[in-house]
Amino acid sequence: MNDFATYEIFWHWLWTALHHGVALTEDGTSTRKGERVTPALMKQLLEQRTETVKVYFAEQDRKGVKSRFDRSKAWVTMEILERQLFHPQWITYGSRVLDSVKEESEADRRQILDAIFSPSRDAVVEKVKKKEFTPRALEAYDFVFDL
Repeated sequence: MNDFATYEIFWHWLWTALHHGVALTEDGTSTRKGERVTPALMKQLLEQRTETVKVYFAEQDRKGVKSRFDRSKAWVTMEILERQLFHPQWITYGSRVLDSVKEESEADRRQILDAIFSPSRDAVVEKVKKKEFTPRALEAYDFVFDL
């Protein structure tokens, strides 16, 4: 539960910074002071962070370091974070997105995420009617958006 709370705070902060184009401030190491947070900058920062994590995991694996945490879904978390950040609609309980897909197969996870990040509930309902999405995708959409 603590990890969900941390994720919630983190992604809300990043979404707000992106969607309000906040100006970066001095942190002692940044050369970006005054630069506005834009979609291009956010994408660049996410790519840099993802690469840093990949290198770190590879180094830990090479050294034989065993983590007490399951890292197998780290990439799923990064994908969800990116989709949340660039989604125009505010999601009150963003960690529910993670909760909706944590036990799903890759195919089901993809469909659920596509539903959650659809432009509207009506669009999801339409895809369920056409059997492009399963009813589970609509249930996940409703859970995430508290409907």
